Amino acid sequence: MCGISGIISGRLLKPGRIEAMTRALAHRGPDGEGIWINRARRPGDPHVGLGHRRLSIVDLSAAGAQPMTNEDGRLTIVFNGEIYNHETLRRELAARHPFRSRSDTEVLLHGWEEEGSAFLRRVDGMFAFAIWDARDASLTLGRDPIGEKPLLYAEADGEFLFASELAALLCDPEVRREIDPEALSHYLAWNAVPAPWTMLRGVRRLGPGRLLRVARGKLEESIYWSPPDPDEAPADRREAERRLREALDRSVALRLRGDVPAGAFLSGGIDSTIVVGLAARASSGPLRTFSVGFEGQPAFDERAAAREAARMHGTLHTEIVLDPREALGEAESFLSEIDEPFADSSAIPTSLLARHTRSQVKVALSGDGADELFAGYWKYVAETFAGPYTQLPKGLRLGLARMARNLPEDRRTFAGESVRRLRKFLSRFQDDAAARYVSWMLVFDAGGRRDLLNDGLIHPGTDPEAMLAALCRSSSSPDVLGAMLDADLRHTLPTDMLAKVDRMSMRHGLEVRVPFLAPEVVSLARSIPARWKLRGTRRKAILIDACADLIPPALRRRPKRGFEIPLAEWLRGDLRPLVGDLLGEPSLRRRGIFRPGAVSKLLREHQDRRADHASRIWNLLVFCAWQDRVGPAPPAGQA
Repeated sequence: MCGISGIISGRLLKPGRIEAMTRALAHRGPDGEGIWINRARRPGDPHVGLGHRRLSIVDLSAAGAQPMTNEDGRLTIVFNGEIYNHETLRRELAARHPFRSRSDTEVLLHGWEEEGSAFLRRVDGMFAFAIWDARDASLTLGRDPIGEKPLLYAEADGEFLFASELAALLCDPEVRREIDPEALSHYLAWNAVPAPWTMLRGVRRLGPGRLLRVARGKLEESIYWSPPDPDEAPADRREAERRLREALDRSVALRLRGDVPAGAFLSGGIDSTIVVGLAARASSGPLRTFSVGFEGQPAFDERAAAREAARMHGTLHTEIVLDPREALGEAESFLSEIDEPFADSSAIPTSLLARHTRSQVKVALSGDGADELFAGYWKYVAETFAGPYTQLPKGLRLGLARMARNLPEDRRTFAGESVRRLRKFLSRFQDDAAARYVSWMLVFDAGGRRDLLNDGLIHPGTDPEAMLAALCRSSSSPDVLGAMLDADLRHTLPTDMLAKVDRMSMRHGLEVRVPFLAPEVVSLARSIPARWKLRGTRRKAILIDACADLIPPALRRRPKRGFEIPLAEWLRGDLRPLVGDLLGEPSLRRRGIFRPGAVSKLLREHQDRRADHASRIWNLLVFCAWQDRVGPAPPAGQA
């Protein structure tokens, strides 16, 4: 796991420029730095600089250092990520290539040399890379199929730049720092900015499963992977359970490989417990596991369930008890360091967990991805009630929606969380299935964005809701639940969940591996009928049945909780001064983005407990903190 950067230019490159970009990524790779600069060989060819920060996981020797060049000097690569099946691929390539290291980077280098992008179809891994080809003076960027690893790029002053994070690109003063109103609409809708946008108009994000070729000043993007039509469904449910268990066994075993100790996150939920159970059986020694919780906050503390799972699987378990001051300090630190707006508040406990985990191991397995593959969220359950609910008279449904808006919202208890879900179901219900799916995910809907943004800041061609609804409708799945899962695989996972895991783990130099996103598991999951995943209100049914022996009985009956913090109360208490500073009227008028009256209304309703606007307020707070840090200009004409 690493950080990568680079520049293609028609001008000679000064080493200091690449060094500055690369050092901005030092947290991603604290174990070493490599810089490679190549002057143009022929008239018309560009000058190239590549940078790499190393987190040593496989082949800790100098032979694994990057940038790395193949045997004839034609190809040079910088690579961020892991190829889990690199040993198998190496055996296929070794007869034709003299390997100088045991690294997975060299496997990708020689595989690309032989097959080009076709080689990626045989790779089981998470990655972002850049390969310079001296033969045709081209640079190719690539990103893994699901989007576990990030890659951003920009064109500025006749040059092409790329990096793992925005902060590295912003080392160059020529990169355009103007807010992109399209990206702003997406951010307000989803708490994060999906590919191909970033919050800056001059910077773009490479999408999952995509390649970008840069040659002779032209950019050409292509798709090497998209979710294929599901394979033929297993013959029966028992066969599906058997195949799923075997695929997960193989995936976990592969993701334990490396030259450094590995551990696992253990949240107390079903997914991480399954991963830990499989890893404990496959590990050569006791597995280290890590959980985090808030003392005195039972709705946000799952340490007891995690402790029970750790005891069942015999792990060396570490409980991280968060002092409120430490957690608040992490939130304030997060706001002071972000280089891109990202408002999923579970990033805060994820960062704290990663920091404490990194003190003992360099690699951790996580249970991310299972909810999106096997129907683990309440929005999927809500869809099962949609059919009967549509049969009610429309006037009755409108009355229930009005009533629902007055229901209390309180996430401090499980009962309060249930009321919140009922309120969301009734108040956001849509007759169209794709529109329902979208409405249950929105932070600010179209009306909320219009009320919130100053005139001219809503891009006329931007419709985040329509984009996601179209993604849902384009699914080849025969049922609504399958279409929702496909859309989450292509949108929610890379935009939110995986971005959170990457940013917060890399913030502390920790590599996180996700067994549920192995190609074999993803393909099998998409072939399993939706009715086997969601049985009534029982979510992830087939996954739980396939791995029942790994899950403590009490855990199977526990209500699901997200990885959350008591954000609503923080915003009413300890974070209130920061809210006043960043979201007060003078600050908002100076920024020129949000209408002070609309923001003030949100703050009053939240403070008076008339509504829980925590996610919306945090969204705005994160954006304003980022605006202070990065200093972008409003879109042209909006200053």
